[in-house]
Amino acid sequence: MASGETPSSHSAYKVDDRFETTNGTLYLSKPYRSTSSKKLRALISFVPRNSTFDMNNESSNKNEFRVCLTLILFVNSINVTVFQGFFTLFWMSLFIFTLQSYVRGIETHGRPLNLHFATMFSQDAITLALSDGVLVLSTGVCVLFAKGLRNGWMKYDWTGVILQHLLQTTILFGAISWTFNR
Repeated sequence: MASGETPSSHSAYKVDDRFETTNGTLYLSKPYRSTSSKKLRALISFVPRNSTFDMNNESSNKNEFRVCLTLILFVNSINVTVFQGFFTLFWMSLFIFTLQSYVRGIETHGRPLNLHFATMFSQDAITLALSDGVLVLSTGVCVLFAKGLRNGWMKYDWTGVILQHLLQTTILFGAISWTFNR
């Protein structure tokens, strides 16, 4: 069976049941007897669900964000590359922005990159490491909280809600005050 075809398009087997799943559709034909065997058999076919990002999907080709952009690159005068879609437009614009930043850096400072941020990084490396450690620790506390709820160590009704809001408020105000005090 070719991709995209449903079993109902074949005349030899009539589809009796159709079962929708999250990954696609299962088709079950009516029972039949083959010529080589007397056993009853049924044809089960699976047709995968089309993704919205699939270029062969007819409904995604009609999406206004999937405008066909054609960029032709001549390398050895044979290769032609075709880019399609909004996401390619994003990466092309990111490349143009990077190129523009390099040109602006050369015009203003005489070099493509201004590495002033590197000196700031080396001056405050211990503070940055401490900040990252606190963020990782807060993630670990959240994981312990979720495991505690799942294992029934506490109920979410009042105890969990109060602990969750206290933890979120503490992390939020801690991050804000740390940023302003630094």
